[in-house]
Order: sequence, then C-alpha cells, then structure tokens
Amino acid sequence: MSQNRKLIAVDLDNTVFTPNTYETFHNLSALYLAKEAGIHVCACTGRPWYNARHFFALFPFDELCVTSNGAAIVETYTGRQREVHCLDPQNLPQLLEYLSTLKELSNPVRVSTNEHFAVWNPQLQERMVEERGDWLFGQYPGRTIYYRERKDWIEAVREEAQRILLAFSDITQEDLGEISQRLCAIMPVEATISFHTMVEVMAPGCTKGRALSRLAEMLGVEQKNVMAIGDNINDVSMVEWAGTGVCVREGQEALKRVADLIVPEMRLGGLKATIEYFIEV
Repeated sequence: MSQNRKLIAVDLDNTVFTPNTYETFHNLSALYLAKEAGIHVCACTGRPWYNARHFFALFPFDELCVTSNGAAIVETYTGRQREVHCLDPQNLPQLLEYLSTLKELSNPVRVSTNEHFAVWNPQLQERMVEERGDWLFGQYPGRTIYYRERKDWIEAVREEAQRILLAFSDITQEDLGEISQRLCAIMPVEATISFHTMVEVMAPGCTKGRALSRLAEMLGVEQKNVMAIGDNINDVSMVEWAGTGVCVREGQEALKRVADLIVPEMRLGGLKATIEYFIEV
C-alpha cells in the first residue's frame, strides 16, 4: 500500500446532498478540492446502486462505491458488483414473515436488491405492479415492484436481497435502537438505523465500516489515510474505522461521540475547511 494515497468516503443523503441547495453546492465544491489534490473520493451509502445513481451524475466519484450499508462494493457508473453479501436465502422467508408482523411498522416491508425495491401488497388487483421514479429527495427514487402474492415477493428477491427497510412513525431513537438489538438477538442479521425513522437489516457483518476497509484495501490506501464523513447512526462503523472520522454539524449525537472532527458552520468554512485539513495532514 502507498503511504501517500488518501481516500475520502462520503455518505450521500444529508451529508453531501442536503435539502439546502447552497449547502450542497458548497459540499460538492469542497470534494472537488480533494479530487484536484489527487485524493480518492468514494460514495459510501445506504442506498442500493440503482437508487443512488442519480447522485453519481452530479459529481465525478471514483470508480468504486459502497452501497446498501456495506452489503456491496459496486462499480459506480455501471452497477457491476465487485463484492456482494446478500441475506441468507434459506432464512429469508422466515425473516420476512417475522418482520411483516411488527406492529410498530408504518409502511410495508421493503426489500432492496442492487436493481430495485420489492414490496408485498396483498391488496393489489394485479399479480405484480412496477413503479418508477427519478427524483433526488423525498421518498426513495428508482424502481419498485409490488407483489400481490407473498410467495412471488419472496422468490423474486430470495437470491439477491441486500437490505430490508423497516419504516416507523412517531418513534424515538431509543425505540429504534431497541428494535435493532432485538432483531440481531433473534436472527442472524446486522441491523442499523437511518433517516431518524428507519431500521435497515443486512446480512451478518455487513456494515459501512467493514466495506470501507475492503474498499481501502482494493485501492491500496492505508487506514490512517482514510477520512469517512457521515451524518447518521448507520455511518458509525465507518467513522470509527477511518483514520479520520467526521460527522456533519447536523448529524446524530451518537455519531458525533465517535467522530474525530465535527464539520464547522458554513461561515467558518464548513466541509471545505475539513477537506483542506485532510489535504494538509
């Protein structure tokens, strides 16, 4: 590994791309400084590739990215999977049956593969319905397939399920944490929290931190030369693993507690100041 190579791994939602257009522009400008300095800049997102590719058109990220909360390392602009760890196809039917019975859920269980979301909806008139969307914020963009029959839903994703999304409403972070811990205790899975109201379920050991360590190895970058930037609890593992872990100013307190740096206010340089520091060290 080269002692001179550096890598910045960035979460996408509410880290680089925010509802504030000016802030997003400022963040992208800061990342361009890193690219100009010869630093690898890779996306490290909870989204599956198909659901994240809109962002990849807005910045020249490196050729590899981490998707589905660490379940996959994917070629950024083609979607070709270099490494993937799917949920166990033998345990998946039992897992989905259990998750579908959770009383706290506010929306149906959503399963994501590299290419689409799959949802069971027994109220459908047709056997299968496909919907597409292409917006950047709000509900998940991309491709969603709804199945009327549970068995069709399970068979469609059995071999390719990278992540399961559980959406809740009127719930505290403590309750989400308890649900995550409960799932990990009764099922062989990895669970984390995102977007303040969601629990995401992956195969055991699938975290952004584990995937980032593999990505750094593939790029020939030492751990001490990696910066990871995030905002939410699903970013904790990568922020802890990186040589320099960063939390954005509006990030979750749990992430701030493990971060080495907190991105300063915009008037004090924001992400640009953080990137400049990393370039110089």
